[in-house]
Amino acid sequence: MITLDYELFGAGWANVTIGNGNSQFTLSYSYLHDSLKELAKSAVQIKHSQSSTIVFVLEPEECQLILNKLETNKLRFELRKYPEWSEYNSTRTNFELLMSGTCTVNNYINEVRNILIGILEKMSPSDYKKKWKLSDFPISEYELLR
Repeated sequence: MITLDYELFGAGWANVTIGNGNSQFTLSYSYLHDSLKELAKSAVQIKHSQSSTIVFVLEPEECQLILNKLETNKLRFELRKYPEWSEYNSTRTNFELLMSGTCTVNNYINEVRNILIGILEKMSPSDYKKKWKLSDFPISEYELLR
């Protein structure tokens, strides 16, 4: 099981809480990377792809939520923490494994969908843009997940 919770705060900052049923981690990350769009895209694409990686820039650190498909409807996920943010998708072995677990594809998709719905219940896409600065709300992915 995976649980995801998301909260925007201030200008250009968000908290995402990721849980596996036994533990959870809250990451405060910045607008320097469009992690919400990556979450939304991963939920749209995971039914048809084998893996996906979502990056959270913590400044200066980076966390990655890595999804790998085990079966048609089963995912393994890992939350990894790297000592610094890398703008390049290079293979790095220097990380701390914060958590791992398994979930169904539908569990993951529903958690991401609920994040997007929750944001739109609190603000419009234009209000989101004002808070998040560099990135628009992922409306096309939201429409595909509704």
